[in-house]
Amino acid sequence: MHLVLVETAGNQRYIFATRRRRENVGASELLRRAGTDWVLDALRETAGVELRREDVLDPGRNGPIERTGSPEVVYLASGKALLLVPQREDGVAIVRAVTERTLREAPGLQVMGVVSPELRPVDRISARELAETLRGVHAEARALRARRTSPAERSPRLPVVAQCAYGGWAAEVLVRDEEGGQRPASREVACKSDWGLVREAYRRMGWDAAAQTNDRSAEESWAAIFHADGNGFGRLFLRFEDHIDNPGGSARTYLDKLRRFSTAIDEATNAAFREAVLTFGGPERAEALPLVLAGDDVTVHCEKGSAALDIAAAYLSAFERLANDPGAQGGILREVASRALGGARLTASGGVVLIKPHFPFSAAYELAEQLCAEAKRECRARGLAGVSALSLHVLFDSSATSLDDIRRRAEHDGARLYGSPYVVSSDGAADGWLAAHSYDRLRRAVRAVLQTRASADGDEGVRAVPTSQLNAWADAARLGKEQCDAAYELAKHRYPEATLKDLEGDAGSLFWTETDPEGRERHATLLVDALALARISDRREVADAAAPSADDAGRGV
Repeated sequence: MHLVLVETAGNQRYIFATRRRRENVGASELLRRAGTDWVLDALRETAGVELRREDVLDPGRNGPIERTGSPEVVYLASGKALLLVPQREDGVAIVRAVTERTLREAPGLQVMGVVSPELRPVDRISARELAETLRGVHAEARALRARRTSPAERSPRLPVVAQCAYGGWAAEVLVRDEEGGQRPASREVACKSDWGLVREAYRRMGWDAAAQTNDRSAEESWAAIFHADGNGFGRLFLRFEDHIDNPGGSARTYLDKLRRFSTAIDEATNAAFREAVLTFGGPERAEALPLVLAGDDVTVHCEKGSAALDIAAAYLSAFERLANDPGAQGGILREVASRALGGARLTASGGVVLIKPHFPFSAAYELAEQLCAEAKRECRARGLAGVSALSLHVLFDSSATSLDDIRRRAEHDGARLYGSPYVVSSDGAADGWLAAHSYDRLRRAVRAVLQTRASADGDEGVRAVPTSQLNAWADAARLGKEQCDAAYELAKHRYPEATLKDLEGDAGSLFWTETDPEGRERHATLLVDALALARISDRREVADAAAPSADDAGRGV
């Protein structure tokens, strides 16, 4: 008996290699098929096993290998599959079938497979021995990934060849463009943009394929990338045998619970995304493309940037609720959480970066991933790994796209000009750090910035606090808390109708005081965050709606 791992690599680079929506969607669909449909097709072709994805949990269709003597699927996900096969040759044949198909139908996508050393039958091996072998398989996959050359080396540029019109590869075919003409394209682009593939992907995402083109929304001046990842899920899978009720150490119990746990997380992720976009009328009305929904890993391209943050918060909140459903897959999620997290809830963190539509998506994804890591790090350092939180940045200035550079430029004299991460869990209503970093508090601050009043001549659209005044306070904030407090105290009495308390941190100040994880005192404000988000949310062209001017580099949130 052998374990077989089939796994993709460089997923985000592959999806965002071009800016055209059609190729983004097609790449997402090819990535999904590589870990699901193509693995099932390989099983049928090499071992005669007929399975559908929905049969994986059915012991009658996907029977235990020790009883059937046939390959058994442990789990399938977008870009990843794990199986048990009776002979090494069976595993090699499956890997060969999937990788050869990838070369034909998804050139540029990196797919690799690992077949474990021989194991004793499931009924004669312990859960710990099987888990150790699985860890070894993943380690070998990482080593294999490091040794592989880039797919770009398959596209030599010498001798001189025509260049792909959509990327830096060598052109091999001609594809029809939006104007009805033909343009040179690489095989990678041609495969991603196949209309039959893209139509199926749109259908699966809940969009009307017939109405789609490669054009971005003409009305929206901002787009967004949202990336989310489960908190501590890597550790859960790494030592899964320690987190389940398995008194006899049975390998069969380990396998069955691993399959149920993986399936339950995948179901929670997909259901949470559907629930998050329903508020906006569905994924198409929300202009949210779920390019990766695999396990606890999520990447969404929001073409309507103004809706991105609410979609992200709704997703994290829904995922936390669904992932802690005591009835999901026979209670396996609660069982694992209670043992691994000491009763804490299964949660996720996210990163949202709002960008201009022509900003490179690959760079935006990297920043969203760094923001997600920031949210995880800040909460974990405070012993709050059991809360869902997100970090955000509005990229007004693209001269700095590293989060370290962005945050360094937005910190002045012990004061932070940003409030991330923001907690979306219900615990965010608590006191102290959680209350200061509540996502609901950020939303109230944005409403305070956008608040209007009736003017003397009856105009209802006048800002309760002029944007010029808010920007003046933001400029003062970059000089430090004391200067900002003085400027705020000097001017706040002019705006009695404004709900300024929603912008305040400590009483009478736009900053609040907190301690960092090392115990040092620092100050933070969400004014700059609120100003930037209000600019994106407010669709009116207001004369005084200048960009937040807390610093050219600190303009981003």
